[in-house]
Amino acid sequence: MKYRTNKAFELKDIGGELLLMPRGASTVDYNFVTVFNETGALIYRAMEDFTEPQALAQLLVQSYGIAPEEAAADVAAYLEKMLAEDMIEAQ
Repeated sequence: MKYRTNKAFELKDIGGELLLMPRGASTVDYNFVTVFNETGALIYRAMEDFTEPQALAQLLVQSYGIAPEEAAADVAAYLEKMLAEDMIEAQ
């Protein structure tokens, strides 16, 4: 399965905070803003187009030097949470 960002949201840097905010008409459907840490924003930005979890895990390995197994587990948990909140889409 591949994943990409939901185009109803955009990631903004506001005052040093990385915020995922609804855009345009979708602000009516969503009444929340999500604050990302640097790692969450890195993964989210990497999903502009449909991307496989393995590629996202490899990005974490390259960026932070963590073990591939840890990166894969972190990406799986991230994707599960983001899908549950409709912030990303699956294909």
